[in-house]
Amino acid sequence: MCGSALTNAGHFFVLERFGAGTLYTIMAVRVFTAAFSTDRRLLYVFLVLILIGFSASYERPLDIMAMFGASLATYGNFQQSVRQVRLIYMACAALWMVHNTLAGSPVAVLMETTFLMSNIIGYWRFHRIALK
Repeated sequence: MCGSALTNAGHFFVLERFGAGTLYTIMAVRVFTAAFSTDRRLLYVFLVLILIGFSASYERPLDIMAMFGASLATYGNFQQSVRQVRLIYMACAALWMVHNTLAGSPVAVLMETTFLMSNIIGYWRFHRIALK
């Protein structure tokens, strides 16, 4: 996920969508950090970093959607429940799909569609097994 976020950041920088690129860079660091800790204090650190990154790179109203997508994913990353993480990530992927469509990036739309489908399948598999 960290590599994917960095790749997506680079992709948005090439498209000169610096707001989304900045937020994806912060998200890459967040994903790496969250792999080792779900400490709620880190949630607040990354939310502040997202606000700073958003403020420093804001160019157009579409960047507001990117900020909400990054914030939602950050909130999801620091949840204890796998179920909550998956549900939040599904909502986040849908939000990023809309953003990426409006930003004119079919590759990023495809990537988020893949993430959404992966989360739906994982959620279904996990909860189907839990119900047996």
